[in-house]
Amino acid sequence: MITLLIDTSSNCNVIAIFQNGDIIAHSLFNSKSNQLICEIDALLKKCQLNKSDIEKIAIGTGPGSFTGTRIGVIVAKSMNFALNIPLAPFNSMALYIPQCKAGFTLLRDAKSGQFYQLSGKWENNSLSLDSPSLINEASEDVMCDDLPINFNAIISLINNVKPLTHKEITISYLKNP
Repeated sequence: MITLLIDTSSNCNVIAIFQNGDIIAHSLFNSKSNQLICEIDALLKKCQLNKSDIEKIAIGTGPGSFTGTRIGVIVAKSMNFALNIPLAPFNSMALYIPQCKAGFTLLRDAKSGQFYQLSGKWENNSLSLDSPSLINEASEDVMCDDLPINFNAIISLINNVKPLTHKEITISYLKNP
């Protein structure tokens, strides 16, 4: 199965192509999300694939840059609609889950004096995530944008996500309770 991953929720946009659970190519780019379609086309060409070869799109739904996230989600929804490719949403912070055998907490600057927080743990080679939250103070936890991308964690997550249509995908927008 060929899967295209798209995440445009931070300053570093991520696209990747997986085949049968293995990453075959990826691209990180700091340009505005308006280059996303060109970057996808270039990555597909590098892998000698066409859009019609894609069987699933994994889409980062935030939290993060609201405008950037919307651009990635709109591109994924458009491809879903035009090519009838199922969508697998994931929490954008999950790209940075550490490869450890313990619990973890990741933070991302919400640009409002607050932080997005994602916690979870690995148990028996299975990943479980708590619901993301918005907090007021950062502790000793790790800022996720400073970590390397862990494509293995994303593969684990998206393989267990029920595919959705463009009408079912929503952006993760956290608010104060």
